[in-house]
Amino acid sequence: MAGLLVPPGACAFLLVPLNGLLLRDRPQELRLGPWGETTDSGGTPLPAESREGFAYRRILRIPSLYLAGISYFFIGLTAYLVNLFIVTYGAMELKYSFARAAQLASSIAFSGIAGPFSCPPSRTTLAQEMLDHHQRRHGRERPLHHLAGNRWLALLAATGAFGIFYMAVWPVYAALAAEFFPAGATGSVIGFWTIFYGFSVVLAPAVGGTLADATGTFVYSFLTAAASGCLAILFLLPIKK
Repeated sequence: MAGLLVPPGACAFLLVPLNGLLLRDRPQELRLGPWGETTDSGGTPLPAESREGFAYRRILRIPSLYLAGISYFFIGLTAYLVNLFIVTYGAMELKYSFARAAQLASSIAFSGIAGPFSCPPSRTTLAQEMLDHHQRRHGRERPLHHLAGNRWLALLAATGAFGIFYMAVWPVYAALAAEFFPAGATGSVIGFWTIFYGFSVVLAPAVGGTLADATGTFVYSFLTAAASGCLAILFLLPIKK
C-alpha cells in the first residue's frame, strides 16, 4: 500500500463508466419488462420519446440545474463540516472523554432516522436555525457550545436536532429534481448534482481542518458550516419551474 500513488477514494471514479454502461432508468431501454412480469415479445416496446432519449443538452442549458447544484454543494459542505469534526470538537476542545464525545455522532445518526418523517420538505437544516439563533441572542463571536450552555445534555440535544434536520433536507432535493425539471430526467438531474456534492465531500475536511489549525478552535469550522447552510438556501430561492 505504501507504493499506492492514487488515493483509494479516487477508485470510486471507476464506478462512473461502469454505472453508465450498466444502469438504466427503466427496463424497457434494454428491451426488458419490469421484474416479475412476463411478455411474449421479450419486452415492452419503448415509446418513441423514450427510444430517442431525453434532450440532455437542453436540460444542461437550464440555469436552475446549476443553481440547485451549487446549493447541493453548500448543503453537503454544511453536513460534512459538522459530522466530520463534532467528535473531535467534543473530545479535544470541550474535554469530554472520547467515548462520550462519540455519543454526539451517535445522536446525529439515530435522530436522523426520524428526520425525513418528522419534518416537512420546506424545513431547512439546523445550521440555518443555529445561525439565526446565534446572531439574535449571542452575536457572531460565540461558539456552538455556548448555545448549548456548556452542558452535556443540551449539547447532545443540539446534535440530535441537527440530525433530524440533516436527514430531512435531502428529500427536498429529490422533490426539486422531480417537480422542477422535465419528467423522466429525475435520476439524471440528481446524478448531475452529485458531482457538486462530491466536491463538498472532498473540500470539507480541508476547509474545516485548515480553519481549526489556523485558529486553534473548531468554532470557525462550525460557523462556516452555518454560513454554508445559508448559502444553500439562497441559491434555491431563484429556482422556478
